[in-house]
Amino acid sequence: RRQWPHASMALNWCYNEPWPCAANNSLLSWPAVERPAYEAVKASLRDQMLSIRIPKLGWAPGESLTVELYLLNDLPAALPGGGYELGIRQEDGTEAVLLQNHFDEGAPLSVRRLDDCTVTAAGETGCRITLFARCSQNPALNTEYLIYIV
Repeated sequence: RRQWPHASMALNWCYNEPWPCAANNSLLSWPAVERPAYEAVKASLRDQMLSIRIPKLGWAPGESLTVELYLLNDLPAALPGGGYELGIRQEDGTEAVLLQNHFDEGAPLSVRRLDDCTVTAAGETGCRITLFARCSQNPALNTEYLIYIV
C-alpha cells in the first residue's frame, strides 16, 4: 500500500476455509471462526494509518537500520494533521521516543512519506522489541511492529 499508485491493494490468499481443513492456515476457519491472525491482518488493512517501512525483521544486537515512516489515507476525505512520534519499546515495557514531529493534512487517497529515522537494536540475542508510531490527535493511526534480535 505504500507503493500507491503502482500497487494499491492487498490480497488475502488464505482468508477462509470453505470446508473443514487439517492445515488450518487461514484467517477464518470453518465454519466462520476467527483465527488469531485475523485481528492483526484487519488492523494492518485499516483505511488510515501510520506505516513503518522496516528493511528487515531480524536484527543483530547493536545493529542500526534506517526505517521510513509513512502516512496512509485510503479514504476519499482529507485526514486532519497532527503530531506523531516514532519510538521503540523494550521487552520490559520501557519506551524511548526517537523522533517527534507534526504532519499537515493528509490528502484524500494518498500515501506520503513523513520521516526517516535510524534505529539501533538494543538488546540481546533472542529478545523482541517493538517499534511504534503514535499520533496524539488520532490514536486510530497508531501502529506497532515486532522486531527480533537474532
